[in-house]
Amino acid sequence: MAESSPSGVKHLLLALLVAAGVFAGMAPTLTWPQFTGGNENIVVQSALEMRHGGPWLVPKMLGEPRVKKPPLVAWITALSMRQATLDQLDSPATRDQAYRDLAWQVRWTGLLAACGMIVATYFLGSALFNPRLGLLAAIVVATTILFQKYMRQSTSDVHLAMWVTVANACFAYAILRGRVWSGLLLGAMATGLAFLCKGPVALLETVLPMVGVIAFRGVGFIPSARGGHEPQPTKWMLPMLVGMALFLLIAFPWFIHVYLTVPDVAGTWTTEVSRQGASGLAPDPIYAYAIRIPMNWPWVVMLVVGILVMCKARSRGDLYAAALVLLPILVMTFIPDRKERYLLPMLAPLAMICARGLLAWIDAPKPDRAGTWITILHVFALGLICIGFPILGSTHPELRRLDGSPWYPRDLAIWIAIGFAAVIAL
Repeated sequence: MAESSPSGVKHLLLALLVAAGVFAGMAPTLTWPQFTGGNENIVVQSALEMRHGGPWLVPKMLGEPRVKKPPLVAWITALSMRQATLDQLDSPATRDQAYRDLAWQVRWTGLLAACGMIVATYFLGSALFNPRLGLLAAIVVATTILFQKYMRQSTSDVHLAMWVTVANACFAYAILRGRVWSGLLLGAMATGLAFLCKGPVALLETVLPMVGVIAFRGVGFIPSARGGHEPQPTKWMLPMLVGMALFLLIAFPWFIHVYLTVPDVAGTWTTEVSRQGASGLAPDPIYAYAIRIPMNWPWVVMLVVGILVMCKARSRGDLYAAALVLLPILVMTFIPDRKERYLLPMLAPLAMICARGLLAWIDAPKPDRAGTWITILHVFALGLICIGFPILGSTHPELRRLDGSPWYPRDLAIWIAIGFAAVIAL
């Protein structure tokens, strides 16, 4: 479903270049963090037990079947481990280096999935709007704080985000571009892989928005490959049925096997889906997802502008992008656990909204009073985080490491602030 026009090819190549640049820039940092994240530790521990002779079909953790989450990410992580590194973990002389090597081996697959999400974001933007906006959305995704915070880990959320974005891009081509067969079938397969990453939430973030948009606008919302709109559902009913069959073939065999072989697993899955009693922590506030909007820095101003642009234009792409964000969050708001990493699959449609604002700002006539104020606010937001944060990290008494030293040495903070100030000025 790649773009065939010269403009589309150019923007696709640029999106691939962005993804490659992100991989090259972030790859050297994969060995820096220790294994301290709970979600990543679970995946790595399960993968280690598989590589040490444990079962692969139903992985175990600490000797118990790990059935709370599907196994796809654990399988990928286990396959990425080198046997020589595992052998070195048992030797005190080589253990430290082996842990660094292990960190690279298990995390590069997560970073690769993150870069795949960047490319998928381009295709989603191209399907919803045009290749130019798709490229801007890919850049927005790659530079948000939420992406930079989580996309260097080997977690189910990272892989889920990629497959959800791929599925939504395929479904968007089917719904908005008339590529019903290829869009629905590829989207169904991607949804099946997303389901194997984290279970039913994959349907919430892919199928629910698609069905919601069609139900809201009617069957005529779907265009035909010949142009115009398809008046008869029989034209796309067959590919939908075939897509459902492909999804079930990919997603359900493992769950059926576990249901038949692991006692009382239905109760475990019910707890995982509802999150009722899944942890001893107090439920997050009902407005938890709203207060995490700053995690879209440095594009918060463009997010607001994009919302205004979409409310005015109200195109089919705007409606679909809004559904991809709002419908999953609306449902997840009623689930007690409301973690910020749950927003990773919504990064791509959020980037569409930011890119709508960014493109409107770029295309605004010059001089333009509204554009001037947007520029001032956007530069202020950039300066606040890129310049203010390092300075605060070197001076504020509350921003300290465990040993009491500041987050940033003062000289380093000054040079970081100067460097970012020069970039913002350019």
